[in-house]
Amino acid sequence: MTVTVRTEADLTRVLHDITTNPQPHPTVVYLRERPTIGRRNLPDHQLEFDIDVDYRIAAIHAAGVPDFVPHDARAQDDTETTQDMHGWVSRADASPDVGRTPTDGKGKPLYIDFGTRTEFPRNAMISLEQLRTALLELMTTALHPTCVDWQDSEITL
Repeated sequence: MTVTVRTEADLTRVLHDITTNPQPHPTVVYLRERPTIGRRNLPDHQLEFDIDVDYRIAAIHAAGVPDFVPHDARAQDDTETTQDMHGWVSRADASPDVGRTPTDGKGKPLYIDFGTRTEFPRNAMISLEQLRTALLELMTTALHPTCVDWQDSEITL
């Protein structure tokens, strides 16, 4: 199902729907305002996430071209002209608001892709509030969120 989110209230409503209804696949987010690439005009970015409602945690996978990343957060070798995709997954911090630690073994695995059973790394877990903040930042800036820590991922679009 496709849903358009324009306001913070819309985001709150959609996150409520996602957390109260089991999802058949990780939720995927695109911004209509960003460019498309290639002959198929695919989005130049994507952000997807899976959640564990019982532990109030999530994990995020992001992919995009270099200019999806805010200029001050880019690696020195990234150029604005390349269309090469890069992938990242969230990285847990040590904050106590995360409902479980990445290594405690509790809860269900979180998936980047249910079909291929590709799991998020255990250290990718962040709180649902951090997920909400990241989605709000994405919605506001149209750029890769900087409010969570990231680690490289070999998975792109």
